[in-house]
This record gives sequence, C-alpha cells and structure tokens, in this order.
Amino acid sequence: MTHLKSLGKSILIGGAAAGVISLIPIINLLNLLLMMWMAFGGGLCVYILLQENKEINVSVSDALASGALSGVLGCVIFASISFLLVSNISPEKMERIMEIIQLLSPSAEEDFTELFQGRELIRLFFVVMGIALIFSVIAGALGGVISRSMFKKGTASPP
Repeated sequence: MTHLKSLGKSILIGGAAAGVISLIPIINLLNLLLMMWMAFGGGLCVYILLQENKEINVSVSDALASGALSGVLGCVIFASISFLLVSNISPEKMERIMEIIQLLSPSAEEDFTELFQGRELIRLFFVVMGIALIFSVIAGALGGVISRSMFKKGTASPP
C-alpha cells in the first residue's frame, strides 16, 4: 500500500465523511442498516485512491485495508464526539430523560436509574462503541471493495 499516492488523504476524507455524517440526527439511523455511512466512507476513500492513482492498479487488498482504516477513523470521530456529548449531560437534562422514561415505561425507571448512576452509562457506552468499531471496520472494508469494483480503471464514473 505504500506505493499509492494520497493514501492518507483518502483515508482522512473517507473517515471524516463517515464520522461526521454519522453524527447527524435522523440521517445517522442509516448506520443501523449495515453501517451504511461507514461503508460510504470506505467507498469514498477508495474512489479517491482510484482517482489519484490512475496509472497504478489499486488491488483488492489495498481497497480492503484503506476502506477498513477509513471505517476505524469514522468510528473514532463518531465515538469521540458522542462521548463528549453524553458525558456532558447536565443533571437537569438527566432528570428530564428520567421523566420521559417513566412516562413511557414506569417499570423501567428502576433499571434506568441504576444505569445512569455512577459509571455504568460510560461503561455501556464504551462497550457499544467497541462493537461499533468492529462493524465499522467490516463495513468500511466492504465499501472499499465495492467502490473498487464499481470505479476501477476503464469502468463507469460516479453519478
């Protein structure tokens, strides 16, 4: 992979795009559908690699690796900003969240009270983000391979 021009740039652009899009409310729900935005980031990464390396064949392993790295970066961006948002929830907002939970399901109040106290929420957050990282790597790698097959030399250009 060291022979590819603009490898770092393509990973940064693909990962940043995936991470930032994953933070947008409503749109981020598409990550629940096969980590769509992480796959998009991996695909964008490989598309940029193909455009910057027209004279060199970008191999499947290059597409897999760069797409996976883009997925890692996208997940790290998403997790970092999400952590900052979650860890700075004020006590007033937490009380409001508990009121809504109680309205929706009075029996769940005790469970959520335990979750929100102490470090349980932060531990749960890191477990969920660890799982998301695994799926982001897989999705980014798949997005990279799909992008390579769609946009490699002598084939169609993007819409």
